[in-house]
Amino acid sequence: MAQIWTYDHALCGGSPARAFVWMRGHNDSNFNKPEIQGTRQRAVAGAGRHPVDELVDYKSPLRPSRPQ
Repeated sequence: MAQIWTYDHALCGGSPARAFVWMRGHNDSNFNKPEIQGTRQRAVAGAGRHPVDELVDYKSPLRPSRPQ
């Protein structure tokens, strides 16, 4: 069962910080599933206090093909 939560805390020196925790499984392929990407991007945007659309509309650059 997936578990997702956020929390605010203080860094050393007292600076405020925000984090999210995602326990979705330990398989890297889970992070590339389209049905999960929106949730992950919204969580990152929220933790970073950025507008959600800044990451939701983000398109990652294509990876160059490997020489054979």
